[in-house]
Amino acid sequence: MDAKLEEKIYKERLVIAPFWWRVGAYLVDLLLICFLAWDLHPYLPLHSVFLRFLCAFVAVHVVYESLSMLGFASSVGKLVFHLRVLDFKSLDKPLFAARLRRYLLKELLLFYPLGYFFRDKFGRTFYDRHAQTFTIVSK
Repeated sequence: MDAKLEEKIYKERLVIAPFWWRVGAYLVDLLLICFLAWDLHPYLPLHSVFLRFLCAFVAVHVVYESLSMLGFASSVGKLVFHLRVLDFKSLDKPLFAARLRRYLLKELLLFYPLGYFFRDKFGRTFYDRHAQTFTIVSK
């Protein structure tokens, strides 16, 4: 499978997204989610400020990822850094099932997939490998 991916990347002249661009896109997304969660946390009926913020953060993060997955197949951070997620087979926007699998693995494993980034030749994380997607720099 890696040989096929390498051939497709070479033929289409795609540029694999650098690690720090992916981290930057993720940090932009987290910053936006933190601002939204901070604005919404006073409206939750919990006693502890930290618990209110944590619940608001998780809720906003789930809604944000769901909407960006369904609507654009790209988050605001990826748009800022000009990154796109492509399907391995079609080299187009991933199908809904692949986006859902990628999203669920990303949310369940949180930061662990970043460790897997260094083991793959194409810079794919754990959830990218299992959803059969990869991230490129868009033109």
